[in-house]
Amino acid sequence: MKKALILLIIIAVSFCCAVKKTTREPLYNLLVIVSDALRADALSCYGGEADTPNISQLAEEGVLFENAYSNSSWTVPSSISMFTGTYPGAFGQLVIENWDIVGNRPPFFMVNDRQVLLAEALGKKGYDVYYDLESGLASRSNVTQGFTDYKQNEYYASKPRWFWKKAMQPEFEGQIYDKDVPIFHYLFSTERKFFFMKWIFDPHTVYSPPENFKAKINVDVSKLTRDREYYERIGSKHDPGPDTLQEVGPTFNEHELRYLKDLYLKEIESVDERVGYILKALDSKGLRDKTIIVFTSDHGESFGEQGLFGHGGLFYEERVHVPLIISGPGIVRGKRVKESVSHIDLMPTLKDLLMVDCLHNAEGKSYKSVLVDEKSSLEDREIYFTLGEPLNMTDQKIQDGLKYKNYKMIMLSKNNIRLFDLIEDPDELHDLSKKKKNLVEEMKAKIMAIREENERRKQENLKNLDPGTLKKVNEETLKQLRALGYIK
Repeated sequence: MKKALILLIIIAVSFCCAVKKTTREPLYNLLVIVSDALRADALSCYGGEADTPNISQLAEEGVLFENAYSNSSWTVPSSISMFTGTYPGAFGQLVIENWDIVGNRPPFFMVNDRQVLLAEALGKKGYDVYYDLESGLASRSNVTQGFTDYKQNEYYASKPRWFWKKAMQPEFEGQIYDKDVPIFHYLFSTERKFFFMKWIFDPHTVYSPPENFKAKINVDVSKLTRDREYYERIGSKHDPGPDTLQEVGPTFNEHELRYLKDLYLKEIESVDERVGYILKALDSKGLRDKTIIVFTSDHGESFGEQGLFGHGGLFYEERVHVPLIISGPGIVRGKRVKESVSHIDLMPTLKDLLMVDCLHNAEGKSYKSVLVDEKSSLEDREIYFTLGEPLNMTDQKIQDGLKYKNYKMIMLSKNNIRLFDLIEDPDELHDLSKKKKNLVEEMKAKIMAIREENERRKQENLKNLDPGTLKKVNEETLKQLRALGYIK
C-alpha cells in the first residue's frame, strides 16, 4: 500500500512538472518587420532583380517560405488575417449608408476587444509590446490591440527626433533613416523582453527611392513621354495629375514601364538597407540570438501583368504572393519550404513558438514543426483570398478566391469566374473555368463554406461592438484611404 502511494506521488509530481514545462514563460523576443506592397519575386532570395543581401541573410539563417500568400490584395483585410489568424470577413461590418465611393460601398472592419491577440498575451507576460507603423491603415481595424505606439512613449516623445538620431551609437551615425529612429532608440535602450512590430511603408507608391539608390538606375530620358520626376510622384496626394497608378499605368510605353519598375526595385533595395541596420543594431546589443525575426509583406504589386497596375482587386500572383522569412533561436537554418502557407497561419505559429495562451478562435494552422525540425514538411494548404466582407452572389464587384492544389480560382460574381493552373500557366493567362466545370463547382463549394463560417463569426462579433466606435473608426479609415490615394 505504501509503495503504491509513493508511486502515485511520483506520477503526480511528474505530471505537474510536465504541465509546468509546457506552460513555461516565453524565452525569446519577437521582431516582426512588414514591408508594404512588396511582391515576393522581386527579392534576390526569391530569384528577383532587387539586390537584397540583408533579407537574403535572414533566409540563410532561418526558413524561407517559397509559396507564402497574403489573404487579400490590400492592407486592411490582409492585416486582419496577419494579426488575428482569422479571415477578415469574420470582422467585416455592416456598410455605413450613403458612403458610396467610386460606385462601390467600401468594406469596413473592426476586431472586437474580446479577441485575445498575441501582443496582449505577451504584454501580460511582462513583455514590452510596441509598434512603429508607417501606414495608418495597418491599425485602423483594432488589429494592433495590445500594442503601444512607441512614438507616444513618454520619454521618447519628450525629445525631438533629431535629438535621438544624434544620440545613437557612433557606429550608426549617418546610417539610420529618420523613419527608423524609434526602433533604434528602443533597441539601444531596452533591458526587457519585447515584441516590436515595424511596418515599413516602402515600396508602396509613391516610388521615390533615396537619391543614392535612384542614381543607380540607367534610364534613357528621351524614351520617356513625361519628365523623369513625374514617375516618382504617381500616387501622391499632392500630384496634379492622375491620382493612382491604376489610372495612368496602362498608358505607359515599355521604357516608362521599365523605369517605373526600376524605381520600385530601388525602393526595395532601400528597404533591405534599413533591415540591415536593424539587424546590425540587434547584433550590437547582443539581441540577435535571443530574437525571433519575421520578415513579410501585406500584399504585392502589379506592373502591367494582365493589364493591371498597383494592388487591390484581382488576386493574381503578383498581388498575393508575398515573402515570408522566419529566423531566430531554435529555428532551422537555410531551409526552404515549398508547400503553400497563408498569413492566417502566422500568429498561430508564433503563438506556438513562444508558448503563450491566446488566439482562442483563430482559424489558422501552426507550421511550427517545419521551423524547428529539418525533416518536417507540410501538407499544401488551401489559401482563401478576399477583398473583405463578401457581398451577395449577384454583385458584379470582385468577391473572393481560392488557391487549391495547383489551381487558383478568382470569383468576380456568381457567374463570372476565372480558373488558372499555376503549374502549367504560372502567368495566369489562360482561363480554364469552362473546361473544368466540376473543379469550379468543388472550389466554389469550399468558398461558400468559408463565407458561411465568416458570416457566423461576423454576427457573433457584431454583438460585441459599440456602433459609435465603429462609425468613428470607419471615418478615420476613409481619411486614410484618401490620403494613400486609394479613393478620391
